[in-house]
Amino acid sequence: MTFSGMTFSRMTFSRLTFPRLGLWAAAAVLSVSPALAQQRAAPAGAAAFPNLACAAPFVKDASHALMRDAFGPGRVAFQDVDGPEGAKDKATVIYGKDATRRLEMRWADGKKRSGLLLVQIKDKSRWIGPNGLRLGMPLDEVEKLNGRAFPINGFGWDMGGFADLSGSALQKPPGGCHVGLRFEPTAELAGDRMTDISGDRQIASDNPTMRDAKPVLTEINIGYAFK
Repeated sequence: MTFSGMTFSRMTFSRLTFPRLGLWAAAAVLSVSPALAQQRAAPAGAAAFPNLACAAPFVKDASHALMRDAFGPGRVAFQDVDGPEGAKDKATVIYGKDATRRLEMRWADGKKRSGLLLVQIKDKSRWIGPNGLRLGMPLDEVEKLNGRAFPINGFGWDMGGFADLSGSALQKPPGGCHVGLRFEPTAELAGDRMTDISGDRQIASDNPTMRDAKPVLTEINIGYAFK
């Protein structure tokens, strides 16, 4: 499956309660609360951070313009992002100045910036995907959510670490989208054991060597297939 030059395997405030304050303290709180409220207010139509679902505004016929309307022009930009092998891709970026809320979106029609091909949760983003998927989640926890083991591409190449979720519980959440996941090992393995789970091949997630490498979830991809 190819997304804008990228090939993938088959593969989302609580109110403060103040105690009784002195007059001076109450005045201070009231003087800053409008600014705080404006900063924290979610734009109309925006997804409720941190939960990202296959629902508005992340629908199949979404567009860059829809994202600007949903999140606000100051929170959405169309810019260069990192692609495979050091290349640069054009993508719609939401909350580009806030690494914990950042999302990258690619489009089926790059010229019109429409048709949601892919939205990515990666790096330091704290969005939570469908079924509670979050970055840093250990492989065995993802396996439990899925209900069974699944193949993972060997590490150490362009497509390394991508899971093959074909036919699995996590692949197609409600809303008609599909989910793709990528893992990275966090433990160093002695001898040739790392070689055994590297390269252009698939290894079962419950493979003992794979488990010993202690992979964690480093990328969550949510999108829609286009013919």
